[in-house]
Parts: sequence; structure tokens; C-alpha cells
Amino acid sequence: MSTCCTTASSRRRRYDNVYAYVGQCFGTGNNLAFFNNTCATFGDGYLSDCQKEMPKIYGNVVSNEKGEMHVCGGKSLKEWVKEGHDEGTTIGKWPSDETLVKRGVEKVMKGLRISKI
Repeated sequence: MSTCCTTASSRRRRYDNVYAYVGQCFGTGNNLAFFNNTCATFGDGYLSDCQKEMPKIYGNVVSNEKGEMHVCGGKSLKEWVKEGHDEGTTIGKWPSDETLVKRGVEKVMKGLRISKI
């Protein structure tokens, strides 16, 4: 379940999405932001904010099978966040499928409420 708010054909801000069991939460390129997302990934499939071309990365709920991950030259994601990067992002073990679906439904319903305003 994913939506993307596109500001131009190649420049994106991705927020308030649920990415379930993906190889990578986001890639390199002309991305402007990645925040307030839930991402269940495999291995170290989260790049954090070590990329200079993607300046706004924060507040994401990241999970994988182990509940730990390495980013930006081998630092643990928890350590990286403690050092002041990727503010508010957390790492944990995969939630249940039911929890992921529930988060997705909540995000869709939030979008529907906003669009009615």
C-alpha cells in the first residue's frame, strides 16, 4: 500500500505510506523526502539520511526480521539516530501482517479525511 506525492516527474516526497516486505524502502535518485512511513524490509533495506541527494528523512518506523540494521558505512541504525541523524526513526522486528494491514488502512482513512476538508 503506497502512494507518492509527486512534485515533478522525477522529484518526489514520500510520506505516510506503508511498504510491506520490500527489498528496499526507497532508492537513490531525485527524491526530496521520505518521512512518517512504515517499512518492513529485508536485511539492511533502509538507506537512512546518509545520501546527500535526499535531505529530509525522518520519523520512519522501520522493521526487518532481526530488528536491527546497519546503515551509512556500517553503523547500526539505532546508533545513527542517536547521533542526531534521521530524527525519530525507529527499528524493530517485523510486526504481524495484521498490524501492517491495519497501519495501511489507517493511512488511507487519514488521507480520505484530509481530502474531504
